[in-house]
Amino acid sequence: MAVEGCSACIKWLLFALNFVAWLVGVAILGIGIYLRVTEGGFVSLTPSEDSLITATNLFIAIGSIIMLIGFLGCAGALRESLCMLMTFFVLLLIVFVMEVVVCVLGYIYQDHLEGVFSEYMLTNTMDNYGKENGTKVLWDRMQRGNQCCGVNGYADWPDNPPFSCCKDSAAECDIVNESWYKEGCMPVFLQYWTYVCVGVIVLAVLQLFNMVFTMILFCQLRKEGTLV
Repeated sequence: MAVEGCSACIKWLLFALNFVAWLVGVAILGIGIYLRVTEGGFVSLTPSEDSLITATNLFIAIGSIIMLIGFLGCAGALRESLCMLMTFFVLLLIVFVMEVVVCVLGYIYQDHLEGVFSEYMLTNTMDNYGKENGTKVLWDRMQRGNQCCGVNGYADWPDNPPFSCCKDSAAECDIVNESWYKEGCMPVFLQYWTYVCVGVIVLAVLQLFNMVFTMILFCQLRKEGTLV
């Protein structure tokens, strides 16, 4: 039995929200596959060069999960399926709780996390600069684009800083004439992290609305005797 009135509006709003989420998942998955093909692992997140935990694999995993959840939301709303809607609600609730826990812990331990993140950048990605093309590309773009060098300064680099730290041409770049960028890139990393946190908060709010709409539609369908 097709829902009518306000329930129909909620049904199509739920479908639209999750269709957009599905498209976002497709985009993230596409970025991950593109980086896998063009840049390999694109920044290992553990000290091992052959680690499966890379930014590329995270893009692929996150994109796939978003696609799956978005599909369940779309299909459940369109087919008015109680099973799909409840599965969608449970998965969305799990993701929502995880986001809340991560945000709360991140806020409580933000000073500690800054130190851990700084140490990670110093001991992992900088060591892999000459080993992983993706890591090299990321650092070069970061340093050139933001006119910074290293994490806390150019002295963080184990040898001479890379040419992306140079203010002028590579031929004139040396410590004697102080032609390196003096500022470290940690403020840039923290700024990006702030953007990520804001994005997570916005996403959590949208998920909350999504869960409310899902439960309203679920209850209405069950009240009308839908069995699928």
